[in-house]
Amino acid sequence: MHLLLLLACSQPPAPTMVPVARLAPPPLGGSEALRVSVDRATANQRFELAEPFVWELKVPEGAVIPGRGLPPDLAGTADLQAWYRDQNERSVIQLELPTSRQGLTDEESEVGSIAHFDPSRFCRVGDPACLWAEDDDGRWRAWRVRDEAGTEVVTELQLAHTWLDPQGETPEAAWRIIGVWMDSAAAPLDEHDRVRFEYVGHVPAKATQWLGDRPLRPRLRFRPASDHTDGTECPNEDYSCWTMLDDSDVQPLEILPGPARWLQVIGPLDTTRGQPMELKLVSLDEWSNPTPLGATAQLALGNRPFGAPLDLTTTWTQTLPLTPQVPGMFLVGAATTAPVGVIRQYVRIWEPGNAPYKRLVGDVHIHSGLDGTVAFARSSLHGDHRGNFVHGTDALRYLREVAGHDFGALSEHAVWFDGWLSSTNDPTFGPGGLCDVTPAAEPALGDWWLASQQMSWEFQQQHPDFTVFPAYEWHGALFDATYAAKLHRIALFREHVPGSWDIPMLPGNVPDRPPQCLYRWLDDHGYDNSTVLVMPHMMLASPRNFDWELAYQPSPIWEAVAGRDRAEHYQTVGEIYSSRNHSYGSGGFTNLVRYEGTSTATPGTEPYSWRVAWRETEAVIGVIGASDNHVGMPGGNDWDPNHPDAAAHEPGGAAFVLADPQLSERDGIYEALRNRATYATSGIRAHLDWTVTDGVDTWRMGAEIAGGTRCGLSTSIELAAGQNIRTLSIWGTEVGSALDWQPILFQQPINNTQVRSNDTLENPVPLGGAPQRWVYYVRAFTGPTLPAGQNPFQITANHREAVWSSPVWVDWEPADCP
Repeated sequence: MHLLLLLACSQPPAPTMVPVARLAPPPLGGSEALRVSVDRATANQRFELAEPFVWELKVPEGAVIPGRGLPPDLAGTADLQAWYRDQNERSVIQLELPTSRQGLTDEESEVGSIAHFDPSRFCRVGDPACLWAEDDDGRWRAWRVRDEAGTEVVTELQLAHTWLDPQGETPEAAWRIIGVWMDSAAAPLDEHDRVRFEYVGHVPAKATQWLGDRPLRPRLRFRPASDHTDGTECPNEDYSCWTMLDDSDVQPLEILPGPARWLQVIGPLDTTRGQPMELKLVSLDEWSNPTPLGATAQLALGNRPFGAPLDLTTTWTQTLPLTPQVPGMFLVGAATTAPVGVIRQYVRIWEPGNAPYKRLVGDVHIHSGLDGTVAFARSSLHGDHRGNFVHGTDALRYLREVAGHDFGALSEHAVWFDGWLSSTNDPTFGPGGLCDVTPAAEPALGDWWLASQQMSWEFQQQHPDFTVFPAYEWHGALFDATYAAKLHRIALFREHVPGSWDIPMLPGNVPDRPPQCLYRWLDDHGYDNSTVLVMPHMMLASPRNFDWELAYQPSPIWEAVAGRDRAEHYQTVGEIYSSRNHSYGSGGFTNLVRYEGTSTATPGTEPYSWRVAWRETEAVIGVIGASDNHVGMPGGNDWDPNHPDAAAHEPGGAAFVLADPQLSERDGIYEALRNRATYATSGIRAHLDWTVTDGVDTWRMGAEIAGGTRCGLSTSIELAAGQNIRTLSIWGTEVGSALDWQPILFQQPINNTQVRSNDTLENPVPLGGAPQRWVYYVRAFTGPTLPAGQNPFQITANHREAVWSSPVWVDWEPADCP
């Protein structure tokens, strides 16, 4: 066990802090109250014990900061809830910056984040057993440097984590906040003092330079001597008791990207001959930060370069406008002398008027801090996840500019906000009702939902080529002896409502509310699936997670709130893949099918999986991918899964829609989602076309087909992935049965970037048999094998990307077939 944990649990008596023999360092330059020793660092740069990274606070003039007591433990590992519930959080200075326990994000503890400093480590001051090693990444120490009659005296200050929401239902250590604790008998800090925070470890690997005006600024607040006017102590959770430094008082840290490792081609998946289009090159470092390539590059069709060379020596992106004159499917790559891997993409050129639909790609499940504020400004408009130091606009910028997506949505968690009132008279939502949403006694978060709508609307106005939907993530969290369901749902609205912004948000932080409450809420407010969609996010891989059953086979009590038909009505698509639906780093290839489900003849083995949804609960629902990204890099991918920080930028899936080219992009995207004309990938820009036909009518993915007495239906698949396709398959089974999933088509290895396949869906019902409803879907995996001597930065051989189609459902009737 690490020494930190021993100290945190054993809680030795706190020694008296005394000045130490340490040469006082000169003050850091600059006019800010909080200054930084290095104002520019490279992504993931490590600072050594001999020369640590330093933030230094010059206590503002006139401020007096008295000690209030030392911490009982350092890391929040002991059972101290009762102690903190008594408002004994005694830290007097709090430094907040992106960091977390064990380097994990705050949701499901599944994905490490490159946006964080190393997990914080502390020692109890004066403990002779607490010795630091040079490789103790995450080490923090703090020093008081006091001017006493012209002589600077250095005294070590005690650091420990602070405590978050002491009055909440589940108090927890605030892992991103480092607190300075002082004995109440110690001399107060005042304007004669500097407080020097020293850090050994890595800075975040998420670059800020490409954003221009958004460097990293930690947040610092201190608790001065003033108490309440009634004589009571000013508690930690009372924000009026603290003084927070303004951003202008904090010297920024700019994080530079690393050298280029990947060059990605981004273009439209579908376009028309004679119509102007653009092809884009984006240069990325090993963490998917945009970074200059340091060389020129030239686009190539197959192995044939075309167009003028694009200069990326000092920039990370360049665009080539062109007007295609030849129809067909074209693989677009790039040639460059830079030692990078090239990520290619197919572009389909249609004859004018021939394109049945236009493939567009997006991500409708993105988290941020909206305006970037976090716990220190809980009453501000920051949404959920306490920000992670991510601005909502920056997340949308990454999706549009770096990942090259066509649409997206900020979908913060549906938490209470100041002044929220129910806008329905339905007693179901009133006191004592089954879906009672009477506001809970917990801190409000400002009107973040209004801020989210305004932010996405403004981004839409500034970038009309990118479609932004208003959205939130509702979370009901139903847990008892039978169920363990988080019930996360994205509520995606078709349109903004500028001016009034009157879109109903059902708060989700009231426990034990199944999804029927959300369907009923939307019905009450006059919505239907022409104006809002509800997208399941099946987060919990547990045999007790009966989320699908709760939605589609509700008990009588919840059936009375909203029936199965409402689930079918609103839930037209859901996430089969996202960064938290698949645990990166521990299972590799097998986790790509974690939420899809394996082929099993035992019903209920994986109740959370999509195969159970389609077969056992008979859900008619299509699939998309999403990122669930919290660090402002939605659309990033893990092009090198062997990299030690693979998945650290929280990559996830992508949602592809088959949009009607006759509609506006907003309507085309929304209607495709509504009609299940969708497919999902785990991140790659794959071009999938799957149709089913009887020779007269043709259906696409997501369709319900009256198969009738036909002996079979013809099916055709075209997949163009930009990297080698390993397997292509169609899987099917009878809905409502225990029949195992059947590989209707299974091809491997394909060893090509493009594959076409034709097959037949045979009528399984013999003459005289009972009608059967079947469900079928397409799945593919990629994973190129590189020739000997190939550039080592190319995609590794064991990489496994995946593609999933929305199903088609066929109602077969008895037929006399050979």
